[in-house]
Amino acid sequence: MLDEPIAMTTTSTTIVLPFRAADLRAPGPALVASVREIAETLPIAFRCIDNEHGVGPYETTVHILSKWEEHPHARLFRGKKRQQLINTVPMVVEVQAQVDLEVMRSHTQEGFGGLSEADLEGLALSVVESDAVCTIADVLLAAMIARPATFDTYAAGSGQGESVEHLALRFSLNTTCRDLADKYHWPPISDLPVRRVYSWLRRIDGFSESFGRGPLGRAVAAFSYVLSGSHQTEGAIVWPLIGLEALYGRGKDGLERQIFEKSELFLGPRREFKKKFREIYDTRSRFVHGTVDMPLVYSLFDAAPEYEQFHDQFSAVTDLAVAVLVASLQRLALEDRVDLEFQYQRVSEPRPPQCGKAV
Repeated sequence: MLDEPIAMTTTSTTIVLPFRAADLRAPGPALVASVREIAETLPIAFRCIDNEHGVGPYETTVHILSKWEEHPHARLFRGKKRQQLINTVPMVVEVQAQVDLEVMRSHTQEGFGGLSEADLEGLALSVVESDAVCTIADVLLAAMIARPATFDTYAAGSGQGESVEHLALRFSLNTTCRDLADKYHWPPISDLPVRRVYSWLRRIDGFSESFGRGPLGRAVAAFSYVLSGSHQTEGAIVWPLIGLEALYGRGKDGLERQIFEKSELFLGPRREFKKKFREIYDTRSRFVHGTVDMPLVYSLFDAAPEYEQFHDQFSAVTDLAVAVLVASLQRLALEDRVDLEFQYQRVSEPRPPQCGKAV
């Protein structure tokens, strides 16, 4: 009978996560270092999951494989996709959680009515899989801030007997943003400890609920859209600017000037490309106001001169905006700040009145 107590049970899931070097020209130590730091941070992140609705605590085991074929879940990927995965560093995340089905039933009875034990176990598996994907995504986001443009994750499989794409775990960042920072020596971008950045993210309001609240929360949320790869080239410029305006903009007026001045104050002076930085807003403005010729979204003529000009123009300013956003988030993490406020003050004293004859 449904009113009788139900025993505790254990629910588990496995996520297969392949990593590859963001810059295929120089794979190697940077990729391996990033994957290792992610693997070290994941168990900490799973211990931070709130034990709600009778699910938890969580236990996690992370395996880094030297070869993709070493794990039985490799059979889930066939054909061309499997061939692509051979050149990756595979990570296998095994997640296990204790589930109190009686507590879960008490939480679900009002919304779902009486559920059988099998129904509750299926619901528990869904909760564990959702928690696993969100928690891994949190750590990947931290790693993308800590070690930007060192790795991509472009496919993920669930180890339940079928190959399942988790779009939430497909993260990538164009290496050009870091190349620009190196070329112009601004903004300053470096490699930080992934665990430190994750701990900082946990302090941001709304992060544990996967929701961006307040200026910093909105900036982090915007950066997650930059990483998702779900936007087209023509719209990609929007997300980093949303992040920058959330961090540096206050009010509705003079946002371009605020970002220009405040980012320089926070990140250090620009020396070489002030004019190019201002092109970000000029390009965005012309795009959103409909003064830029553009290809149709399904255009196949990506080698045509007009298409290449359009792509190059937007890519250049987008990568620069992303670089400033990444550098800003890194600096905030380094200083363990969860807010960023500026005050204007007078730095020069008024000149004393001059005495003498009028002429």
